[in-house]
Amino acid sequence: MYSVDFTLTVNAIDDLPAISFSGDVSMDEDFANDTSFVFTTTHPENEEQTLVYTLSPEMVDFATIELDTVNGKVMVSPVSDGFALTVNAVNDAPEFELSQSFANIGKNFANPIVVSASQMSPANESDQVVTYNIDPTSVSFADISFESTTGQLTITAITDGVGSQIFTITQPASGSS
Repeated sequence: MYSVDFTLTVNAIDDLPAISFSGDVSMDEDFANDTSFVFTTTHPENEEQTLVYTLSPEMVDFATIELDTVNGKVMVSPVSDGFALTVNAVNDAPEFELSQSFANIGKNFANPIVVSASQMSPANESDQVVTYNIDPTSVSFADISFESTTGQLTITAITDGVGSQIFTITQPASGSS
């Protein structure tokens, strides 16, 4: 019998690699935190070609998707639709009202004149300690008593004292002197 050998060789050419993911990926719409997942690639035997990873589609409008082509990590980050608005607290200028703005009395008046300050601080500054100042601190025709923590001015008569004076009561901003 006569025979001739025939050799059949099937070479692996351009076989697709096997890709597996680290698990299912599920994200709620309007997600806020970065999410990442990893995929692994297994090359078929005798296939030593360099793999090139790409995303399709390359862009979406609801997230930023980045692909690390070296280690197969995919990072998904939310896309901001707006901007952050920050309102910083500021130390508002002090405000107060006086219980009266003038007193016109005769000499040797019997009852003390009391002028009180009413604080009008904003609600977010109600815990601040306020102080008041007065200028001038004394006059020759009346006794002046001033409480710097309350802004209360008390004026009592000096026998036969007469005169006129404009007093200025101030409240420095918190942290000022």
